[in-house]
Amino acid sequence: MTTTEQKALFRFQVIHPLLDERLGKGELTRKVAEASEREYAIPGSRKTTISESTIWAWYKNYLKTRNIASLVPKSRNDKGRRRKITGETADKLLQLRLENPDIPLTALVKKAEKQGIFTASDTITMSGIYSFFKEHELELDPKSGKDMRRFEAEGVMDLWHSDCMHGPKVLYNDKRVTAKLFCLIDDASRVIVAGRFYPSETAESFLDVLWTGFQNRGLPKKILVDNGSCFRDHRLALGCAALEVSLCFCRPYHPQGKSKIERFWLTVRMQFLSVLENPDKMTLEQLNVLWARYVDEYNNRPHSALKDPRTGRQLSPLERYKQDMRTYRYAPKQMPRYFRYSEKRLVSQARTISFNNKYYQVPIGHAGKKLEIRFFSKDGEIEAFEGEKSLGVLSEVDLHANCRGRRRPEGGGK
Repeated sequence: MTTTEQKALFRFQVIHPLLDERLGKGELTRKVAEASEREYAIPGSRKTTISESTIWAWYKNYLKTRNIASLVPKSRNDKGRRRKITGETADKLLQLRLENPDIPLTALVKKAEKQGIFTASDTITMSGIYSFFKEHELELDPKSGKDMRRFEAEGVMDLWHSDCMHGPKVLYNDKRVTAKLFCLIDDASRVIVAGRFYPSETAESFLDVLWTGFQNRGLPKKILVDNGSCFRDHRLALGCAALEVSLCFCRPYHPQGKSKIERFWLTVRMQFLSVLENPDKMTLEQLNVLWARYVDEYNNRPHSALKDPRTGRQLSPLERYKQDMRTYRYAPKQMPRYFRYSEKRLVSQARTISFNNKYYQVPIGHAGKKLEIRFFSKDGEIEAFEGEKSLGVLSEVDLHANCRGRRRPEGGGK
């Protein structure tokens, strides 16, 4: 994903709470003010806050088209930036802080220099290091009262959790593989929205279970996922943004955000995996049949964390889910098309673009333009877009037919 796309997605995350059509003008103004008071890790910037006027501008630009492209920043040149703490240096510095939570930052920097994490000649200021730890919520002593309270979404469909858990070894295509369980659970009701075992931990596996969840239960407001590569896929970020679903990631070295899904995994291990008979002789499909039965039982069984406020009776996840359906949004019929790969291509004067060592014909009137192409795989069909307007599925150039055909100028001359 390009830096420009990261910035556009960040802006979408900021304005996403403002897109609730039930908000009145006063409530909208209050939410903008609250957003301006927060601190952010802004892609490509050392700033940590955003002004109200900027948030309003992003919000109004997005409403014009309801398209994330309207949030792409205008190009600019930033010079004289100091070195940013990223990559392996960031990982080592975070680990060092976790191992030494009580020492001052100045002492931590000296320790980092001794260990070769970075040198004294690096252009990193103390304010930059402080900001770095602040972004990762590690600038405070763990005993100093950092807010570690449990949280719960206000309503059903406000927040889903997802992660991947490694299960037993099973048979798949005549081979023994470790089954990977992808699940989506609703925060407020604990309903298992969707879940399935897959042979591999990939973005394709997660997209499959995500689409199933969208089709079964509709579109949530937010989804909280792990930082694994299968959740960081380019298609996932842009697809969720197009559907106005906020995709959020757990902070590195901050496991509290995953507490609900981790407790759910423990339940799955105790109630499902531990009672499987001869899983090593099962196929992946047989495992999924048993899993589907368990999901049905789980969703209809009283849950200890769910109680009816009027009677005190324990509710099942499905009962709690049905109590609160205020924000249900249906998923579009051709939903997978929102989750295609996307690339930019410059159209030649011959009205062709090159893709995967092949040439494709573009409609008349687009020579010299840069278009977006979307595709599921490099061997499948590709669709061209000018902005959000589809130009249709492109056909591969038939060089022999072009040789025989009569040529027509791009401008429409005789």
